[in-house]
Amino acid sequence: YQRRVHGGCLISISCKRRFMANCSTATLLAAALLVLLSSVHAVEPREQATLQSKKKKKPTYEVVKYYDRPSPQYYTQGLLFVDDNTLLESAGRYQHSQIHLLDLGTMRTNHKHKLSDKYFAEGCDLVSVNGEDKVVQLTWRERKFFVYDKNLNLQRKENYPAQIQEGWGLSHRVDMENGQKVTNLYMSDGSNQIHVLDPSTFELKRSLSFYHDGKPLKMLNELEFVNSKLYANVYLSSKIAVLDVDQELVERMLDLTKLSKKARDKYKVDVDNGYVLNGIAYNPKNDKLLVTGKMWPFLAEIKLNYQH
Repeated sequence: YQRRVHGGCLISISCKRRFMANCSTATLLAAALLVLLSSVHAVEPREQATLQSKKKKKPTYEVVKYYDRPSPQYYTQGLLFVDDNTLLESAGRYQHSQIHLLDLGTMRTNHKHKLSDKYFAEGCDLVSVNGEDKVVQLTWRERKFFVYDKNLNLQRKENYPAQIQEGWGLSHRVDMENGQKVTNLYMSDGSNQIHVLDPSTFELKRSLSFYHDGKPLKMLNELEFVNSKLYANVYLSSKIAVLDVDQELVERMLDLTKLSKKARDKYKVDVDNGYVLNGIAYNPKNDKLLVTGKMWPFLAEIKLNYQH
């Protein structure tokens, strides 16, 4: 058709051209809409991930109960359950080293055995040797095992194997060897190694090495087996390494910084100068897990929120 516009001119517009123009516009609008929809769809997974990350994560552990300790406090090097209400504790430092029983109800110590001033006590363990319960206590650089009866009467001292220069942490486990159940001691020396020894002769059987993030996990200290996994305090930190001794790998790292902050802020413990988290005791009968630190005036019962 033709249409007169200003100035008297006639403009002729083809219906076909107008139809094609309208079609092009519709096509462009549809394409733009598809791009917009696809963009929105592409954002959804990222938005979902962001929402999930903002959800409150369940903590690795929860504090069930605190046990306040009266003075004096001890430089805890080893800690373990003897029965449901009694702990065995090894306390270190030159001129202050000893081993004693700790009543969990009264938090009082008894059956103390003080070491000579020249010894720096380290980890300890209660292990059955030839059907008889023995307490084994480590010393630091003196390279001596102290062996006691269950009443903490000293029976003998033994030297470390030549390959082990220092004693730090000690625990034990019943392992299968050549189709037979055998009790082994597991000992740390401040490196990334755990040494496996015969509890009767203290002969070194083998040594395990542990790595985390591609580096040797050094400073492995106090030890305790929890459901076949070896828990190890990492010295000068608030971390506990969970070690799989069968696969020779670090399964996870537990961060107990909140407990260290409590010791520092509430009880004025000098956590930043060596009085760190150290001491793990586990009772498999009631699944009770206790932790403490060097010169800490409390123990904490914690519940783990994960399974191995």
